[in-house]
Amino acid sequence: MKLEIKRSQLRSSKNEQKLALDEAIRVLRAVEVRSPWSAYELVVKTAVLRGRAAPRGDLVLPKDPRQHKDVIAYFVDEGRVQDALAAGADHAGGLDLAQKILNGEITPTKVFATPSILPVVTSRVARFLGPKNLMPSTKKGTVSEDFEGIISASKGLFSWKGDKSGTIRAAIARISFTPQEVIDNIQALMKSVYENSKDPDDSLYQKKAKKTNSVTILSVRLSSRQGPGIELMHV
Repeated sequence: MKLEIKRSQLRSSKNEQKLALDEAIRVLRAVEVRSPWSAYELVVKTAVLRGRAAPRGDLVLPKDPRQHKDVIAYFVDEGRVQDALAAGADHAGGLDLAQKILNGEITPTKVFATPSILPVVTSRVARFLGPKNLMPSTKKGTVSEDFEGIISASKGLFSWKGDKSGTIRAAIARISFTPQEVIDNIQALMKSVYENSKDPDDSLYQKKAKKTNSVTILSVRLSSRQGPGIELMHV
């Protein structure tokens, strides 16, 4: 009987029926019962207006879903390498560090730089790190000489970014999380999307013909490795 219910729920989901978040979580947990470390993936489809960059942002999720710790690379002048390493960086250096990243010897998940070396970093690795949303910049707060402060603040920081079409994909939680922990993470990410995509005078849900800083959220879906993509209502 339970198996019949699960199959019925999956067929309903595949037929584009929107579900409440708690119900979608229940369906996907049933599908992934033997894979507790599988991830829930949240897909937020947005319509990016002409002249507007795809949305992106950072936040600290209530419960970190990542299985691996961050690998931190810090671009510094030669005399500051040991300072950066002592503050918690996994790798530190100048041109040598840039070459290791380009060669694939190091795969950082977070990259910082001091102001003095930023021009060199920009000329050598901007085209490589930029598309990965890893290029240090003052706007993102990843350029600093306060090694300990910036590394400490970044630990546990979850980054998200829309692709060229404006679609945001994020492994937002694990099947082993409680339903409330999944809900908390999803709500936190959606709040970040709203805050990083919205002009104070615009609504995210109202299309604009003119150039603006807002985006339109078209749909929000939750899926898992073996489960369907379920469109959510009222997220």
